[in-house]
Amino acid sequence: MKTPERAAALLVCGTLERAAWRELDDEPFATTVRELLGAVDLELVAANGRWLARPRSSGEEEGFEPTFHLHSVELAMVASLYLHLRYLPTQAGEQESANRNGEEPSVELDDLIRPFAGTYTKHYLEQIVLGHLKRAGFCEQRDHRYFAGPYLAALDPIAASERAKAALDTFLLRRFLRDRAAQLEEAGERRAAD
Repeated sequence: MKTPERAAALLVCGTLERAAWRELDDEPFATTVRELLGAVDLELVAANGRWLARPRSSGEEEGFEPTFHLHSVELAMVASLYLHLRYLPTQAGEQESANRNGEEPSVELDDLIRPFAGTYTKHYLEQIVLGHLKRAGFCEQRDHRYFAGPYLAALDPIAASERAKAALDTFLLRRFLRDRAAQLEEAGERRAAD
């Protein structure tokens, strides 16, 4: 039997399909789930055909270690996904027209991985990084295109835009500095050889 307690317990660990959990469309049921999640500082969110729980506050506590951690390349890829699938369509006004046409924003692999060119192989980015992000619910792949997954769709747009730009800037700056250091080292070796 589906109870609010069971829904809240499952949402703490993962996501629920909206089609399978119609009970969450019932306001008294959903209110109880919200109260249970609120007791542990989570909120109930519907995104991309799924229900999920996300933190109400983004502050981390001393001694906290997240169960799920993204490394720098994955964070940069999430930023790239967000910028392509949420930020840019909104800026271009495509979100409204796409919603009217029943289409959702999507991006091709080559456009998504362009900022990573020369640093990582296509195989690594597609199979490892995006494979991990698909399993984690940040994106979905259909017909060779990438779409927002429930976790990407549930992000707060203002905070996410700022964090996505910062994560991508940091990643690109780090790559630039690494490339520049290699160039300087190479130039030093040439001078030493002359």
